[in-house]
Amino acid sequence: MLTPKLRVRAALSLGGVVAMLLALVALPVPAAQAKPTETPSLAPVMLVLDASGSMNEPDPSGGTKMEAARKALKEVIDGLPKEAKVGLTVYGSKVDTNAPGACQDIEIVSEVGALDATSMKGIVDGLTAQGSTPIGSALQKANEGLPKEGPRSMVLISDGIDTCAPPEPCQVASDLAGQGVDLTLHAVGFDVDDAAREQLRCIADAGRGQYVDVTDAETLKDKLPILTEKALRSYEAQGIPVTGTETKNGAPELQPGQYLDTLNSSETRYYTLTVPQGMTVYAAATQIRPSSEGSGGTDATYIDLKLINRDDEECANDREVTSDSNWEAHNTAAVSSEMTKDERCYNKDGKYYLRIERGTSARSLGERQVEIMVAYELPVTKDQGESPKQVVELGSPSNPGQYVAGGSSFNDATELTGSGIYTDQVRFGEMLVYKVPLQWGQGLAYQVHYGNSPDSGSIANVETELYNPMRQTAALDVTDTTAYTGTSMSLKTIATPYVYHGNRKGDGAVGMASVAGNYYITVKLAHDAAEDSTGAVPVELTLTVDGKPVEAPKYKAIGDYTDGLMYTPLSAQDTDNSGDKASGSGGGDSSSNTAVVISVVAGGLGAIVVAGLLVWWYRNRRTS
Repeated sequence: MLTPKLRVRAALSLGGVVAMLLALVALPVPAAQAKPTETPSLAPVMLVLDASGSMNEPDPSGGTKMEAARKALKEVIDGLPKEAKVGLTVYGSKVDTNAPGACQDIEIVSEVGALDATSMKGIVDGLTAQGSTPIGSALQKANEGLPKEGPRSMVLISDGIDTCAPPEPCQVASDLAGQGVDLTLHAVGFDVDDAAREQLRCIADAGRGQYVDVTDAETLKDKLPILTEKALRSYEAQGIPVTGTETKNGAPELQPGQYLDTLNSSETRYYTLTVPQGMTVYAAATQIRPSSEGSGGTDATYIDLKLINRDDEECANDREVTSDSNWEAHNTAAVSSEMTKDERCYNKDGKYYLRIERGTSARSLGERQVEIMVAYELPVTKDQGESPKQVVELGSPSNPGQYVAGGSSFNDATELTGSGIYTDQVRFGEMLVYKVPLQWGQGLAYQVHYGNSPDSGSIANVETELYNPMRQTAALDVTDTTAYTGTSMSLKTIATPYVYHGNRKGDGAVGMASVAGNYYITVKLAHDAAEDSTGAVPVELTLTVDGKPVEAPKYKAIGDYTDGLMYTPLSAQDTDNSGDKASGSGGGDSSSNTAVVISVVAGGLGAIVVAGLLVWWYRNRRTS
């Protein structure tokens, strides 16, 4: 079975492109109740299109560049979520390049706001190319059309270098990014020469975004949507708002589902669970750490989760420790326990408590959001037994690599659709998240490769870790971390056995591969030791999914709980974090809120090395 561990991190540790970039970017009741969902908010995005005269040049695949851009933009618009807030700024479309005012020919033709796809596509159809290329001024104008606070992004599509400077585009990008850590600038070079490529890459680097090269209409159509999707994404914690209590007395009751609380430095909160006898309970606490925390220093923060009874006897515990010099976007502690009479903390009335404690460090002072996940699983009447093979072997896919845009959290993880090679980019101070659906009888193996850094002399921690659907991991068995010095390197292969219910009798990676559903892969590049590296590093993820799906185990019904694993997914919850928070007296009947049943089918280098040794030692300790 999964054994509680003290886990410590190392001490340092165009259609398709635009979509990818967009992706970057107290109730007086006794229990927290699930409500109809409200879709998580997306970061506002301003598309910035080059309509200069050079866009009338032939596209290598036929037609003109402008025709290709119009087609790609319309495909992006058709693929946008209805909740997306996307605007369009155009330069060079109305004044001839030799006419007065050519360098001021910049217009926000579609404001950032509620998406009107028909209107926006009509505007795109009416665009013509004829003028100059005032990129720096266009970025300033586009910024005026974005909100002044919160996550927001720009995606620039250009086929050439600025012809109107000053202002210098790279300096403008740096100035805009300096006004707020939540602004990101991405750039697409459409059949550009070396000088334009260098300038556009500089804009993306200064703006903490990504640069993507496209050579013709087809690659623009493929990559622009992916980049746009990435620009839309930003980590936003999700869950039913809840406020834990300082003691067990009056702690709010949590049903299966996902919740969101806010904990201050060194604060402890309690929550009540009512678990029927024989049920297995899973719980996880995920602490959100913004990239703006940076890195450096010898302090460490932690998230500590305990499942206890009213007498403070522990059923299970987990503590995730991360040093300040090894920033991560989110840290998760996870526990599970089968509530039978043989359990040391068994309580016949089924009343238990989650105790969550947030540690503090020099860089993590103040409040942080914590996602809390709760799930129940029925006892089985017919087990599948253990996996017939210890671990999946990593294959050698022959495909050239599918470009994807990794998510930023468990909530928006990008799905990898099967065996193959996937390519992405990761920035310093960024963690990407992917998910791989595994049915009963299936398993996975993967390996992460980091390419060369565009910044010389970079030193940072890199890490990958695998989590099961209950956000459980297995320390060294499914984790690899080391120092990245800016040159191409690979982490070790991570593999699971085939997923069987009986695996939970085992330890490490075997124990965690005991629940079917989405398995999560994180790929991290910590802040550079000198905190002066800004470029994006290419990453390649080789994945093998193997195994023939088998029949799910047979479960025994308990009360209103009738099928398998019970968990209220986000799609069935109210995740509006601005609404009333759930709080209460801790009473109530757990059966009053019927759970949704899901069929789960699916600093310097020396310091880094020393830190890695500390990680190995700590991760192999067991807590009582």
